[in-house]
Amino acid sequence: MNTVYFIDDDITTCFLMETKLSTSNFTIKTYNCSQTFLNTESELNESLIFLDVNMPSPDGFETAQELIKRNVDRSKIHILTDDKEVEMRFKNALAITHFIAKIDLDVNYLEALEQ
Repeated sequence: MNTVYFIDDDITTCFLMETKLSTSNFTIKTYNCSQTFLNTESELNESLIFLDVNMPSPDGFETAQELIKRNVDRSKIHILTDDKEVEMRFKNALAITHFIAKIDLDVNYLEALEQ
Protein backbone atom coordinates (compact mmCIF):
# COMPACT_ATOMS: atom_id res chain seq x y z
CA MET A 1 0.00 0.00 0.00
CA ASN A 2 1.52 3.19 -1.16
CA THR A 3 -0.99 5.86 -0.27
CA VAL A 4 -3.08 6.57 2.81
CA TYR A 5 -6.05 8.90 2.37
CA PHE A 6 -7.78 10.80 5.17
CA ILE A 7 -11.09 12.39 4.26
CA ASP A 8 -12.49 14.60 7.00
CA ASP A 9 -14.30 17.93 6.80
CA ASP A 10 -12.32 19.09 9.83
CA ILE A 11 -9.21 20.72 8.35
CA THR A 12 -7.40 20.46 11.70
CA THR A 13 -7.82 16.68 11.73
CA CYS A 14 -6.49 16.46 8.18
CA PHE A 15 -3.49 18.59 9.10
CA LEU A 16 -2.75 16.52 12.23
CA MET A 17 -2.92 13.24 10.33
CA GLU A 18 -0.68 14.55 7.59
CA THR A 19 1.81 15.94 10.11
CA LYS A 20 1.89 12.83 12.32
CA LEU A 21 2.43 10.48 9.40
CA SER A 22 4.74 12.66 7.32
CA THR A 23 7.79 10.61 8.34
CA SER A 24 6.23 7.26 7.39
CA ASN A 25 7.01 5.35 4.22
CA PHE A 26 3.54 6.08 2.89
CA THR A 27 2.29 8.89 0.75
CA ILE A 28 -0.28 10.73 2.86
CA LYS A 29 -3.10 12.60 1.14
CA THR A 30 -5.86 14.47 2.92
CA TYR A 31 -9.12 15.91 1.68
CA ASN A 32 -11.59 18.02 3.63
CA CYS A 33 -14.32 17.32 1.05
CA SER A 34 -15.34 13.81 0.07
CA GLN A 35 -16.71 14.93 -3.29
CA THR A 36 -13.36 16.49 -4.19
CA PHE A 37 -11.68 13.22 -3.19
CA LEU A 38 -14.07 11.21 -5.39
CA ASN A 39 -13.59 13.58 -8.32
CA THR A 40 -9.79 13.68 -8.01
CA GLU A 41 -8.63 10.17 -7.12
CA SER A 42 -9.13 7.18 -9.36
CA GLU A 43 -6.29 4.72 -8.65
CA LEU A 44 -7.21 3.49 -5.18
CA ASN A 45 -6.52 -0.24 -5.25
CA GLU A 46 -3.16 0.07 -3.46
CA SER A 47 -4.45 2.48 -0.83
CA LEU A 48 -5.97 2.70 2.61
CA ILE A 49 -8.89 5.09 2.93
CA PHE A 50 -10.07 6.62 6.21
CA LEU A 51 -13.42 8.40 6.12
CA ASP A 52 -15.10 10.60 8.67
CA VAL A 53 -18.68 9.39 8.89
CA ASN A 54 -20.11 12.81 9.82
CA MET A 55 -19.41 15.05 6.84
CA PRO A 56 -21.56 17.16 4.56
CA SER A 57 -22.92 15.21 1.61
CA PRO A 58 -21.57 12.91 0.54
CA ASP A 59 -20.93 11.69 4.06
CA GLY A 60 -18.57 8.86 4.93
CA PHE A 61 -21.19 6.19 4.29
CA GLU A 62 -22.15 7.59 0.89
CA THR A 63 -18.49 7.95 -0.04
CA ALA A 64 -17.82 4.33 0.95
CA GLN A 65 -20.76 3.16 -1.17
CA GLU A 66 -19.36 5.04 -4.17
CA LEU A 67 -15.91 3.52 -3.61
CA ILE A 68 -17.41 0.03 -3.54
CA LYS A 69 -19.22 0.76 -6.81
CA ARG A 70 -15.78 1.63 -8.18
CA ASN A 71 -14.55 -1.81 -7.08
CA VAL A 72 -12.34 -0.60 -4.24
CA ASP A 73 -11.81 -3.51 -1.86
CA ARG A 74 -14.06 -2.81 1.14
CA SER A 75 -11.34 -4.01 3.53
CA LYS A 76 -9.34 -0.91 2.54
CA ILE A 77 -12.13 1.46 3.58
CA HIS A 78 -12.13 2.48 7.25
CA ILE A 79 -14.37 4.79 9.21
CA LEU A 80 -13.25 7.48 11.63
CA THR A 81 -15.68 7.80 14.51
CA ASP A 82 -15.63 7.71 18.27
CA ASP A 83 -19.07 6.08 18.40
CA LYS A 84 -18.80 2.26 18.44
CA GLU A 85 -22.48 1.80 17.55
CA VAL A 86 -22.11 3.99 14.46
CA GLU A 87 -18.98 2.08 13.51
CA MET A 88 -20.76 -1.30 13.73
CA ARG A 89 -23.75 -0.05 11.70
CA PHE A 90 -21.34 1.31 9.11
CA LYS A 91 -19.47 -1.99 8.82
CA ASN A 92 -22.70 -3.96 8.56
CA ALA A 93 -24.06 -1.59 5.92
CA LEU A 94 -20.83 -1.95 3.93
CA ALA A 95 -21.14 -5.72 4.08
CA ILE A 96 -24.74 -5.61 2.88
CA THR A 97 -23.91 -3.12 0.12
CA HIS A 98 -21.01 -5.29 -0.99
CA PHE A 99 -23.27 -8.36 -1.01
CA ILE A 100 -25.86 -6.63 -3.15
CA ALA A 101 -23.21 -5.33 -5.55
CA LYS A 102 -21.11 -8.49 -5.82
CA ILE A 103 -23.18 -11.37 -4.33
CA ASP A 104 -19.98 -13.03 -3.21
CA LEU A 105 -19.85 -12.73 0.58
CA ASP A 106 -18.62 -15.73 2.49
CA VAL A 107 -21.40 -18.11 3.56
CA ASN A 108 -20.19 -18.10 7.17
CA TYR A 109 -20.50 -14.32 7.28
CA LEU A 110 -24.07 -14.51 6.01
CA GLU A 111 -24.92 -17.08 8.67
CA ALA A 112 -23.49 -14.74 11.31
CA LEU A 113 -25.65 -11.87 10.00
CA GLU A 114 -28.79 -14.02 10.32
CA GLN A 115 -28.17 -14.69 14.02
